[in-house]
Amino acid sequence: MTQINNEQYFDTLKENVLNQDSNLQSAMNKAYEQFKTLGIPTKKHEDWKYTNISHFLTEKLTLAQKSNSTLSSNYPFEYKIVFQNGIFNEEKSSLPNGVSLSTNLESTQGIESNLNDHLDLMNLSALQSIIKISVDKNINVNSPIAIIHLSDNGSSKSLEASRIIINAQKLSKVNFLEIFNTTEDSQAIQTSVTKLFLEQAAIVNHIKCNLINKNSMHLGKVYSKVSRDATLNTFTFTVGGGLSRNNIEVDLEEENATSNVHGLFALKENDHCDNFSTIRHNAARTYSNQLFKGILDNDSHGIFTGKIVVQRDSQEVDSTQLNKNLLLSKKAHIDTRPQLEVYADDVKCAHGATIGQISQEEAFYLQSRGISLDRARVILAHAFSMEALEKIENEQIREYLTNLLFEKFETKALGI
Repeated sequence: MTQINNEQYFDTLKENVLNQDSNLQSAMNKAYEQFKTLGIPTKKHEDWKYTNISHFLTEKLTLAQKSNSTLSSNYPFEYKIVFQNGIFNEEKSSLPNGVSLSTNLESTQGIESNLNDHLDLMNLSALQSIIKISVDKNINVNSPIAIIHLSDNGSSKSLEASRIIINAQKLSKVNFLEIFNTTEDSQAIQTSVTKLFLEQAAIVNHIKCNLINKNSMHLGKVYSKVSRDATLNTFTFTVGGGLSRNNIEVDLEEENATSNVHGLFALKENDHCDNFSTIRHNAARTYSNQLFKGILDNDSHGIFTGKIVVQRDSQEVDSTQLNKNLLLSKKAHIDTRPQLEVYADDVKCAHGATIGQISQEEAFYLQSRGISLDRARVILAHAFSMEALEKIENEQIREYLTNLLFEKFETKALGI
C-alpha cells in the first residue's frame, strides 16, 4: 500500500499559526504541535475506524479566502450569523435583542483544545475565525438564530476552520440552527467546533444541518456543558454530501441536567457520514435521551457510534439510546455501535440498534392503490424519518429541514 504523505498539509497549518495575532498564537501552536504528534486520524484509531480522511489532505492546500459574494436567499431567517469560507462576516450578520456577539477574547473558555481529540486540535490549528455569543439572563428568543457556514471559494481545494463559543446565561432560552453548505463547484475542507455552556435552568435548542456537496469534506464537533436544571436539545441533520464526520459531546455536570441528543442522516450514491456521540453523566440525577435514524440508498455508508458514560457516584441516572436504520439498497452499508459504560449501581440505562429494509407488504399495499414502487419507497422512508424530525421543537426549523429532506434526498430517489 502506498504511504500517504501529509507533510504539505501540516506546512499549511504551520503557516496559518504563524500568521495569527499573539493572543491566539500560543493556544494554536500548542494545538498544532500536539496534532502533529498524534498525526492525522486513520482507521488504526478506534474512534475513526470507519472513516479515512487522509486522502483529502495529501496536497498543498490553500487557506480559504474572504468572500465578497452575495448571500443566497435560501436562508429564510430573520436573525443570522454568517461565515463565508470560514471567515466571520459581521456585515451580513444580525442578532435579536438580548443576544450579543464578540470577537474579543477576554477569557480562554472554549479556546483551549482537548489534547486527545484529533478534530478539536485540527480545528484550532487551522482556525480563521472565532466568535463568542452570549445569551442574556431571563431572555427567551423564539425566532431561530441561523449560523450559516458557506463555502464559495470556487474549484480550488481550500481549508477553512471556525470556532463558536456560546454562553446561555441563567434562565435563558434560545434556538440555534447551524447550517453548513457549499456552492456547487466548491472543494472545501470544513472543520468547525461549536461549544455550548448552559448556566442554571437555561434551555438551548441547537440544530446542526449539513448540506455539503460531493467534492467536499466536513469535520465538525458540537460540545456542551450543562449545569443544574438546564436542558440541552440537539439535533444533527445530514443529507447527502461527500464525507462528513459529526462529533457530539455532552457533559451533564450538575443535578437535574438534561440532554436530548437526536439526529437523522439520509445518504445516497457514495455518501459517507460518520456520527460519533458521547454523553457523560458526571453528577447524580441527570437525564439523557437519544434517537438517531439513518436512511441509506445506493452505495452509501453510514456510521453511528453512541457512547453513554455514567461516572462513579452518579446515582439515579436515567438514560436511553436508540439507533434505527433503513436500507433502501442492498449495497448500502451501516455500522452501528451503541455503547454503555456504567460505574454506578443505582441507574436506569437502555440502548439498542435496529437495521431493516422497506417492508414488502407495506410497499405492495401502496402499489395496489396505484402508487409506483419508487414513490412507495419514498413515502415509507419519509414516514420513517418523521419520528426523528418531530423531536425538533421549533416549528420553523422543523419545516425547513423537512423541506430540505424532500428536495435533497426524496426527489432524487424519485428521479425528479
